[in-house]
Formats: sequence, C-alpha cells, structure tokens
Amino acid sequence: MAKNRSRRLRKKMHIEEFQEVGFSVAWRFPEGTSGEQVDQIIDDFINEIVSAYEVDSQNIFLLGFSQGTILSTAYALNHPHKIKHVVALSGYVNEELIQKPLEKESFKDLDFFVSHGSVDQVIPVEWARKAPQFLNALSIKNTCFESESLSQAKIISPICSPKAVVWVA
Repeated sequence: MAKNRSRRLRKKMHIEEFQEVGFSVAWRFPEGTSGEQVDQIIDDFINEIVSAYEVDSQNIFLLGFSQGTILSTAYALNHPHKIKHVVALSGYVNEELIQKPLEKESFKDLDFFVSHGSVDQVIPVEWARKAPQFLNALSIKNTCFESESLSQAKIISPICSPKAVVWVA
C-alpha cells in the first residue's frame, strides 16, 4: 500500500487520490450564499467534528482548492483561535471576506502552505503571488510554492502534492 501511495505521489494527483491520503474535498454552496452563512456552516461543521470524534481542537487543518482556498483562508483569518494550519491550493486571499481589524497577535499559531500553478486558466498567478506578502505582513508563518504547471482542471501538481503531504506531516 505505501509503495503504491508513494508512486501516486510522484505523478499528478486527482482530487479523488488526494482524498485517499486523508484530505476531504466536498464543500458546495448554492449561488447567493453569503460569506457570513458560509462562515457559520464551516464553524458549525468544525464544532461538530471536534465534539463527535477524538479530534485535537488545537490542531485543526483546513485544505482548500481554488474557491475552497479562498474560503479556507478567510475562515482561518476570521477564526485564528480555531484553525492551526491551512493548505491553500490554487487560490488567493480575498480580503473582502476577512473581518477587520486584523490583529497580528491573534495569528501567532497559524501556519499556511500556499501553492499555485504558474499556468492557471481560472485564477491568475499574479493574484496568488500576493499571498506571501499578505501573510508576512501579519507575521503569519507560511510556506509558499509556485509550480510550472496547471493548477486547475481538478489536478494537483505532481511537484506540489508531495510537498503538501510532507508539510502536513
């Protein structure tokens, strides 16, 4: 099993394969759902998981791909006391979803892994390149990575996927 998993990590990982190594990708919100509603749904979900399972509430990870990155990032920045790590793939920081004021001290335990492909037909790489400056300005620990590959079409870069898995470990 481990041998096959290692082989898969060296190639392009489709969303289904990323789920096999422990990530869950299933959020869908109807058009017109407000940022506040999404925030509350995610908040309720995390609270439910923490109370129903043996989950360390001080070590919660969020993973987002494309719009999921936008939502995960906004949620983590709005609730830094609930989230410890964010894996942000092929997205960007949408400051309109972030509650102000931002207080650096509240982000001291937050850590981001940010990855984006330099060839992305949906989200321009220039938008994603702003994430490190944004996170650094708030003294948020971050590891940022740009690959020379596509980052949409439901494919995680074959270079990014092992880096993300190692970062999570």
